[in-house]
Amino acid sequence: MINETKYGPVNGEVRGAGIARSAVLEPWFPILMYHRIVDRVVVPDPYHLFLSVSDFEAQMRYLWRHGYQTTPFEDMVPGPGRLKQRHGRRFAITFDDGYREVITHALPVLRKYGFTATVFLVSSNLGGVNDWDKGRAQIVPLLDLSAVRELAASGISFGAHGVTHRSLPYLALAQARQEITGAKYQLEDATGSAINLFSYPYGASTERVQDLVMQAGYVAAFGIEQKTHTRFNLSRVDAGRCSGADLRWRLHVRGLYFHARRNTFLGALKRLITPFPGVGEPAEFSSDGLPSDDSGAVLTKYKPVREPPKQRSPDFHLSRERLEEP
Repeated sequence: MINETKYGPVNGEVRGAGIARSAVLEPWFPILMYHRIVDRVVVPDPYHLFLSVSDFEAQMRYLWRHGYQTTPFEDMVPGPGRLKQRHGRRFAITFDDGYREVITHALPVLRKYGFTATVFLVSSNLGGVNDWDKGRAQIVPLLDLSAVRELAASGISFGAHGVTHRSLPYLALAQARQEITGAKYQLEDATGSAINLFSYPYGASTERVQDLVMQAGYVAAFGIEQKTHTRFNLSRVDAGRCSGADLRWRLHVRGLYFHARRNTFLGALKRLITPFPGVGEPAEFSSDGLPSDDSGAVLTKYKPVREPPKQRSPDFHLSRERLEEP
């Protein structure tokens, strides 16, 4: 049992006081949601948990070539209200559940393109397996503390995904509080770093659950692909539903799908007609696909170019509905 005096508000204390739960974050930018990055998608994937390494790299390459940069999410949320205004094209990468494949399959690609990410961990399952998926999905290893530390040394940050990955709206108030606050403090104790972001298991939340997250001291929380996009229920692009950097992917990254889904016609139209900023002539590229000068040295500054059309992955045939908690 989690000690309430350590893992929850005491005497009515509201740790997130002054932060509006329903504050809409503007301007919109893509927050990508991933689960597992695998060599090949070879098993049925009804919940869109898998993405092949080749498709993941195609997506990262597309973003890199168009001048996108990752920025730690907390750096863009200084306090109540709007995001910090930053120059350039920004986006965020998130991984739910903390699968071992983040370090074995995703990290090499992230390093290649100079991107960072946030991994949401289930605090009681560090070094264990995704036992919440028993009977519904493949059971595989999760990150252990050693791997978490290695990822942190590579610039990867971490958030909480509950203590046991239970769907929070179905729990009693005390149980939901334990899942939310317990995950934060258990992970902080384990990693020695602040845990300021929360991802709702199964993307499920209510206003009551969001209030608990805010009161626990998190600065923001994430749902799934949805119409709502507020500070404590941020919408994410479900990248596992896309095949590499195909048309659907590009519509999501540009925000067209998000604005169209919210019926903000003018917002979607503006994104459709606005050209990619900074698109110029192709730069010279080294043998590994990164920009280089005449000597072959990789450049850190380059002229972004439009990504050429990409063939769909052989794994494209897998497309079903994602997980819904009963």
